[in-house]
Amino acid sequence: MKRKDITNVGLLSALTIGISAMIALSTPITAYASESDDDSGSSESKSSHESSSKSESHEKATSSAQKAADSAKSSVSKSDSGSSSDSSSSSSSESGSESSSESKEETKEESASASEAAKEAADTIVKGDADAGIDAADPSDSNGKAKSAIENLVEKVKDVASDSTDEKGKEKKSAISNYQDASENITKSKESLVDAEKEYDQAQTAYEHVEEEAKDAAEDAKALKDTVNLMKSETESASRKVESLVESIQSAGSNQDAEQAYQDLKDLVEETGKDLVSKKEIYDNLVKQYEAALQNLKEAQSALEEAEDHFEAKAKEASGYAQAAQKEVTEARTKVQNLADALDAVTDQLADESAAKSLSDKMKAEKARDEWTNSWNDKTKNIYDLSRATMRSVVENYYLPKVLNIDVVAGSCAFESLKGADGQEYNYTWVTYKYIDENGDEQDGKKYFNYDSLTRLSTYNEKLNLNHSQPGIVVFEKSELEIMANQKVLDYYYDGKQSLSDKDKGRGQKYKDGKFDVFRYVDEDGNLQLVIRDELEHSTDGNKVVTDADGNFVSINGYALTEVVQNKNSLFHDGDCLIVASDFNIDKYTSKASNTAVYKEVIQALINRKGSETVTAVVERSMGLNKYVADNASDDDTAQLITKYVQYKEATDKAKEAAENAQDQVDKLNDAINDVVSKSMISRRSMKAAEVLGIQDIADYLGLTVSDEDKAAMNDLTVAGLIDKLNEMKREAEETKETAEQKLTSLQKQFEDAEQDLADVLRRFEDNGSSKGSDRGSSKGSSRRSSGSGSAALNGDAQSITAWQAGDGTAAGTVSENVTGGDVIIIENERFATAASVEDALGDQEYSNIEDAASPTAATFEDGIADETVPAPTNLWWMFVVAAFGAAGERMWRAHCAKKNRK
Repeated sequence: MKRKDITNVGLLSALTIGISAMIALSTPITAYASESDDDSGSSESKSSHESSSKSESHEKATSSAQKAADSAKSSVSKSDSGSSSDSSSSSSSESGSESSSESKEETKEESASASEAAKEAADTIVKGDADAGIDAADPSDSNGKAKSAIENLVEKVKDVASDSTDEKGKEKKSAISNYQDASENITKSKESLVDAEKEYDQAQTAYEHVEEEAKDAAEDAKALKDTVNLMKSETESASRKVESLVESIQSAGSNQDAEQAYQDLKDLVEETGKDLVSKKEIYDNLVKQYEAALQNLKEAQSALEEAEDHFEAKAKEASGYAQAAQKEVTEARTKVQNLADALDAVTDQLADESAAKSLSDKMKAEKARDEWTNSWNDKTKNIYDLSRATMRSVVENYYLPKVLNIDVVAGSCAFESLKGADGQEYNYTWVTYKYIDENGDEQDGKKYFNYDSLTRLSTYNEKLNLNHSQPGIVVFEKSELEIMANQKVLDYYYDGKQSLSDKDKGRGQKYKDGKFDVFRYVDEDGNLQLVIRDELEHSTDGNKVVTDADGNFVSINGYALTEVVQNKNSLFHDGDCLIVASDFNIDKYTSKASNTAVYKEVIQALINRKGSETVTAVVERSMGLNKYVADNASDDDTAQLITKYVQYKEATDKAKEAAENAQDQVDKLNDAINDVVSKSMISRRSMKAAEVLGIQDIADYLGLTVSDEDKAAMNDLTVAGLIDKLNEMKREAEETKETAEQKLTSLQKQFEDAEQDLADVLRRFEDNGSSKGSDRGSSKGSSRRSSGSGSAALNGDAQSITAWQAGDGTAAGTVSENVTGGDVIIIENERFATAASVEDALGDQEYSNIEDAASPTAATFEDGIADETVPAPTNLWWMFVVAAFGAAGERMWRAHCAKKNRK
């Protein structure tokens, strides 16, 4: 029902005054109807339940980090994982407790902690393991270089297991102590995370209060605006009516018309004054509500800032402890790694001694007749087999691990030698082996080698100049391509046989004639192709072979040809080889001063082809073999020692693995806590007000008409900016209220002036004799009533309101006399007109009925609300608010419903 439907202004004013009296009790306007709502009995419990659910359902900030702390602690040291960690977990959030139990469940099947594994490795090395048949490490096990390596291993064990002090008296913690301190720091970090979660919960609660109070303050600001706009609208409407009534008085056609217009003017001004007083009461109460909500909002914002500051502090505290743990774990990991490296150094040194002993068994330097010569221990008549055995020993024990830097698995080498197509140049020995790659994985490997006599003078010499007193041999690697070329010759001449028939006495000559020369080219598909010289000289199938002026082959069918050189790494070609001989003989056969046939025919040619630095590299590499043998020669039973010290490797590997895992888990803990710290530094105190209010557009929400630019700026406001905007709205509302009050004063002045107008009109009618039938006494009485009207009359009404508010009952009679002549009821010590009184006051005026007038249907009520549907009010008080204040009343009812739902 719109306000214009109420024709009895006196009744409306009386009801408004009654509402004003109720409002003056300082009860929030949205609370009046709550006790009579149908669901009032369950509203409190419902609000409590919803609040609790909202608080419990928000995201846990530290659950992942707490779980990471449990995992990190378990990986570092399990011995105390059931004490402080558990106590902190008991005081943690539900999420933290769950993460702790999950972590324990996950780690049941894990290997030993880093601390336990480090202690086990240390004890195994320095104490041994009688049950496993492992003896303790002892530097006296070796008299060679391995002795110092074992001594270093024992020192590294101390770094892992025993605290000590350096020469300056500074404490040196062991790895085990590092792990213990790391575990304690992780416990403290977990406790800080638990405290951080509590602070996060406080911040969440404070933020929810910020949301609620921001909405309340905004709703109150809107209600202020609507109330003063209604005051302004009503005074402006009254002003227009006053002008009309004054004109009616002045232009009245009879004294009765003038008096009636005057009476209407008096009633209008009085009712407008009463209505304005009642709305000012509503306004004043809304101001109190607004200021209270604003204060609550500021307090909630302050609580949010305080909780977030505490959350950030606790998160950073947890990070500090986690970083300290990370430092301790890193130091411990280094000490464990040093222990493992020291053990590897021992086994490597023992392996070198074993290899050197193997080599020295094959080759031994002796001084005789002022000249160094090589004396082979195994002086058999089969010179070739002896040289081949020497080559194999050098390849396995020195060339692969020291020259090619391949981490060969001990004992994995297997050799097989094959005679080539020509019985000499194409010969090779292949070795298969296992090695450890850069990732620590075991792989299969294969290489090809060959050898020459140091005194060999040409690229083809069947006898190789080998004899029982030869000065040495030359060992070099062959490529896969050379092996393929050998197979090409065999396939072409001998149907794939692995050697030529001894009856073929001409194979040496064929080699010298180049019949075994093989060339390579890459075809259009990128595939490698081999072709033998005979195929080029007697080309068929239309192949186009091109030669240069000297008859050298250049290309076939446009593809460039390159010769595959056999024994390419020997002294006769590139010099990428190793001379196995005494230092004396290496120098003798490679230096110009000795002027040997080897130097003049082989070394000089190498220098001319590749440069003198190539020869220097060969000499240094070759003498390195002799130094290796001399430095590592030992009379110890190195094979037995290797077996002993390899037994420690399992324990050190476990310690390394556990150290790596602890490092990984503590690193993950730091990453998880860094996420918490990052979250703690994203403050909700600076969130956009629109997000806090849960709306899209602030201007629309507040009912403000602004430009698009100002609308965008308002949507960027923070809560602090929103407060400023709401205060601006309050100031504007105050100005509008004052304007309405000034307008009322003006109306009262117009009413006072109208008394003289009435007197003038009545005098005119009396003078003109045109007031026949008029009740002059009535006119005088009207004048007498008027003399007490105006501001004085309004002030009297205000006094009546004040008396009613005071509860002394004096105003009840005044109000009831104005309305119906008496009937009122008491509602909690307040007076209010009964429905019967309202109907009596309305009399025979046109209306449907007071219930229809005060209680619009749900459809009618919902039609006026664009954004949401709310139920129509069912109690009398809210019926009247909606009926009396129109759109403003509807917003009050909607705000009441929204606040009730939020609670």
